[in-house]
Amino acid sequence: MKHSQLKPGGPSPEKIKSAADGLCDLVVWAAPVCNTSLLICHRAGEDGSDPTKLVSVAVRTNVHFLKKMAVRARLVRGNQFALEGPTPRWRGKW
Repeated sequence: MKHSQLKPGGPSPEKIKSAADGLCDLVVWAAPVCNTSLLICHRAGEDGSDPTKLVSVAVRTNVHFLKKMAVRARLVRGNQFALEGPTPRWRGKW
């Protein structure tokens, strides 16, 4: 979709490109202790207390992730995502 074809008030070209790539900005809701290769997240700007809006993100290890951290993930299928980029090296810090 070209920039000239976009309607006023519609999504920006950056959002369209991001959606086509499958990348999303997510917020960590929980890092389960029993499964260290999983993060429970919700989309930025949505309420995480609604269980229907939660998604799972596959990570190498969730040890250094804290609640409310922002992560960038790529859509795999349905509501399953994979972390895009490296995991944090220190607890709560990129």
